Amino acid sequence: MKHIINSLIVLTLMLSIGCVSSRPGGAKLDSLYSQVKAEDQVAVQQLKQDLLIAEHNEELAKLERKRDDMQRERSRLNAKRTELQSIEQQYRIAIAKLKAIDKNKLGDHIDNIESTTDAQVELLEILQKQLKYASEVDVLDVRIKKVEQSIVEHHNKMSGKMSEELYRLRDMLEGDALTHL
Repeated sequence: MKHIINSLIVLTLMLSIGCVSSRPGGAKLDSLYSQVKAEDQVAVQQLKQDLLIAEHNEELAKLERKRDDMQRERSRLNAKRTELQSIEQQYRIAIAKLKAIDKNKLGDHIDNIESTTDAQVELLEILQKQLKYASEVDVLDVRIKKVEQSIVEHHNKMSGKMSEELYRLRDMLEGDALTHL
């Protein structure tokens, strides 16, 4: 039993020691690597470029997911709004029928007035909900455009960073070629 507990303690310590550094290698690796010749650093520079691209793609995916979620929500709200438009037209038809019935003195006049009023109140509630959904759709449209603008800016920023890094790598390689002449 003691052996199992000791093994668990050692395993826990090993795992916690492995989690001390936030990145592989740490400061000691960086210190030693800074002494490496420039021509031997090209591969690492390319891998750093690959890391930059991976991080860019991760950020871009988050922005696109956020935009897509908002577009789904916009579609859901817009579907509710258009459904209410159909219901609105049904109420308008019912109100027109009730008014025509009352105008032609058919049915009980008081019942006609009450039914017309009830239908108009319900129509106002439908219109209020439509307005609420339309407002939410408009707000989402603005937010979606902002995220899309962020996506474009992120692309442009990344293109600039990649160009700078490629020029730096080219200069590093040309400098290396000159030292060998």
